Amino acid sequence: MDKILSLSTASARTDDILIWHYDKGGAYSVRSGYNVGLKLESCVSSSGTKSVARWWNMLWQPKIPPKVKKFIWKTCLNWILTTVNLYKSGMLV
Repeated sequence: MDKILSLSTASARTDDILIWHYDKGGAYSVRSGYNVGLKLESCVSSSGTKSVARWWNMLWQPKIPPKVKKFIWKTCLNWILTTVNLYKSGMLV
């Protein structure tokens, strides 16, 4: 508790900003949006928007715990913080 209380706070108040967490710089671009779309599509073996929608419906509709659904979703988008993903984002492990 003492360590938490000893942390310094920001000296100047700053406004909140929107950050696109799919990009390292935090800014949205058509390119980064396109790349997110490609990653979503790569989760499905067959191509086409109908098969992508069908796959996501198969994930979200069953009565399985939400944490399992979220884990599968994050895995498909390569968001799980494995050593490889941490290294790709520039973090030394």
